[in-house]
Parts: sequence; structure tokens; C-alpha cells
Amino acid sequence: MKIDITKPHALRAALKGTPEGQPVEITDKLTAGLSARIRMINGVPVGQWNCRVTIGGKTKRISLGSVAEITGEQARLAALQAKATAKGGQAIVSASTAARTTAAAQEKQEKQDAVHSLTWADVLFAPHDGPSGERQESYQARVWDKKRSGRDAINSIKRLFGDDLNKPMVDLTRHRMEALYLSRADTAPHAAANAVRYFRPAFVHYATRDYPTNRDALDLVESLMKPPSRGGQYEKPTRDRVLTPSDWTALWNAAPETPAGWAMKLAMMTGVRNREACALRVSEVDLENRIIELPATRSKNKSHFRVVLGDKAIVIITTAMQTNADRGMDTDLVFTNDGTAPVWLGDNVKKAIDQNIDVADWRFHDFRRAMASHLAESGVDDSLVDLMLNHAASKSRSGVLGVYNLSEKMEQRRVAIAKWEQITDRWITGKSAKIVKIG
Repeated sequence: MKIDITKPHALRAALKGTPEGQPVEITDKLTAGLSARIRMINGVPVGQWNCRVTIGGKTKRISLGSVAEITGEQARLAALQAKATAKGGQAIVSASTAARTTAAAQEKQEKQDAVHSLTWADVLFAPHDGPSGERQESYQARVWDKKRSGRDAINSIKRLFGDDLNKPMVDLTRHRMEALYLSRADTAPHAAANAVRYFRPAFVHYATRDYPTNRDALDLVESLMKPPSRGGQYEKPTRDRVLTPSDWTALWNAAPETPAGWAMKLAMMTGVRNREACALRVSEVDLENRIIELPATRSKNKSHFRVVLGDKAIVIITTAMQTNADRGMDTDLVFTNDGTAPVWLGDNVKKAIDQNIDVADWRFHDFRRAMASHLAESGVDDSLVDLMLNHAASKSRSGVLGVYNLSEKMEQRRVAIAKWEQITDRWITGKSAKIVKIG
């Protein structure tokens, strides 16, 4: 039966008088090879549009789609496009095959998206769909609930990672892992080491099962903890490395002229900790009185602390602040690349510096030990050095002395900072500098 398939209700008209379920073959009046085998089911025409095309001298019948989903006008256009494609010698995929392929690809993509959106909290503490699509139990149910140390493992990991557990697994990069570890280790080194020890087998479990983890972060986890000894305890070695004058000078000269490099130099000249330097706020700096007012919330021992600034530290801070202003960044951060986040002295910065110098086995935290050691050798009292470094745990600031002696010794500290600048000037320039008391 030849009909104009583009007319309204053309299919119903073709099936008029035909018993329910009986097929009728129709063809389009205007498009050769375009046809459909249709029947009426529950008052609705059903069937498939088909088109005959010739490819390489052979006639092939392809499906264009269901009559319920494609109108006659759309079927005619699809048939003409199929014929033009065949005439050009290109392969033609039927609508049904294309639909199945598209559906399969879409389903695969949805599964991949679901896996890539998994957070560490999802896989560690809750059932979830794994990369294979199968339902997986949590690591907590798989391992920690079966061990007496399981609760300690969960609490340690939550304290180390915090809100990062609720971010996609792939967001835990080496740089982020290092920042979290160092931040925790700065105040609780044993707790940080234990958290990594608990986290390592879980990380390995998911990294080897096609979960979206970062291999470089796993490498860092592996390097942070040595294999356990025969007794099953992980070693937590102490560090006694003191930078020599030549080491210190090489690091000073290699520090990049960037916000991170300036933060590094501020730590070298003041002895503040990594995070205290990197996250320095403009509102904490008092240039007139040459001090940093470090709030209790950013101090390791949770108490307000004043950091004395020498000439070099003043230049470093003002340079960073002026650079931010020149870049149009209205920010309270002193050391920042984008105005919203502070810099961090992590693995990437260290690697860049290591490419230009030959200083073995150094860390950013060594700047504090170097300042303390060389000031002590120059005659500065240990208790004053401890006060300059805000070392509440030292012998000179603990016990009875720590309770009753609350003096900040600002004048003595200013003299000591001037002496530190004299020492480092001699290292850098090879010339002696005159000590000037800063009042």
C-alpha cells in the first residue's frame, strides 16, 4: 500500500478496517525503498520504519526507528540521509543498532561517572557500587570492624583527613596528602604516622582494584612509613640534621621569586613553622612595630604569639604585599598565587629547588633547627631561642618556669634577630655585618 506518510493520521488511515494485530505493509509514495510493516495494538499503530539502500552493489535493509517515536516526515528525511550516505560509500548503522550502542555507551559512562564521584568516605565507611558495577561492602565492614584496633583506625583517619574524606577519591593528590600529613605531624607527629599506617592498606586495596586513586599519592603514603619491624611496630625516627652555612646559603639563593619562595625565606629568617609562614595574613602584620601577631588559632601551642621581624623579613613581606596589589588582588593573604588560597611549601616546591642545588636530605622544617643551633652557638641563651621559636615543649619553657615566667623578652629577641641577620648576611655575602639594636 503506497501512501503519503507525511500526512496527519496516515498510519491510522492505512490500518482502517484492518483487524487488531494484523500487519499491513505500507510504502512511501515519494521515497523509494522507504516502508513500514505496521499493525494496530490497543488502538495504537506500532511497527518499524525501514529503508532499502545499495552499498557496494548490494542491497541492504536498515531500520530507521519505531513509528511511535519517528514521524513520517522524520522517517523520510532519515531515509534520504541514509541513501546519500550509502551513495558516498560510507558505512550505515541502523537506528536500532545505533540506539543500542548509544545506550550501552551511556550506561558505561554513567557507571564511570558514579565511580569517579566516589569519595573516600563512601568506600571506607559505606556500601557502594564498585568499578565493575557490583555492590561492594565498605572497608570498615571488610576489615576494621573485625579488628580490635578498628575504632582507633577510623578515628585516626578521620582526624588526619577531615573534610577531604567527603571529596572524590581522585582529589587526594600527592600534594594534598603531603599537606594534610605535615599539618597533622606539625602538632601530633605520632598520631599522623599512625593514621598513615592505618590508611595505607586501605589505599592499596582500592588502588589495585581500578578505583580512581592517584598513584603519586600512594607513592607518598608508601614513603612515609617504613615496613614494620619484627615486633610489628613502625619506626618513628628522630631527626638531628642541622643545615650548614653553605647548605642554608644555597637554599636561600635557590628560593624562587614567587609567593612560595618568599614564604620560604620568611621561615628562614624568623623560624616560624611552614603553615604559619604560608598562611600569613596582612591583618596579622604590624610593620610599624615590626612584629607578626600570630593568633592562637594558627599557633601550634594554641596561644597568641608575637614574631619579631628583622630587616630581611620586612622586605619579604612588603614585597609580597606590593605584588598582590600590583596584580589587583584584594586579599588578606600575604603569600598567595590567586588571592583565595595560601601557598604551601610542599613536595613540588622542594623538587624545583632541588633541581638547582646540591643539598642532601633537607626539609623545610630544618630552617627552625638551623636557626636554633646557630644562634645557640653564637652565644644566644637557649631559653631565648626557645621563646623565639615558640617552643612550648622545651625544658626552658615547661614546668615551673613555664607557669610563672610569662615575659616575652621582646627587646632581647630583637637583638637576637639582628644577630641572626648578621650571621646569615655573613653566610650570603661573605662580609661581616654590624649588629644594630632595634628599639
